[in-house]
Amino acid sequence: MDYERALTSLAPVTVAVDVTDVGETSYTLEYELRNGDAAAATVTTVAVAVDADGPTSIPDSLREGLEADLAEPT
Repeated sequence: MDYERALTSLAPVTVAVDVTDVGETSYTLEYELRNGDAAAATVTTVAVAVDADGPTSIPDSLREGLEADLAEPT
């Protein structure tokens, strides 16, 4: 998590999520937390598809949605 500034009020926080990478078994999401017009923090997560044997290919239905979002960042 990268902090940009403190949230000093109880005003609503908006969270935008973008898909930034889609691999064979994992995908990366980037989140931006905003309070008004200013960014308060950014977060990056990596999710890995797994089954009983460990990492596995991302299911086609999920991959299609992720790749569509990858092509159209918010």
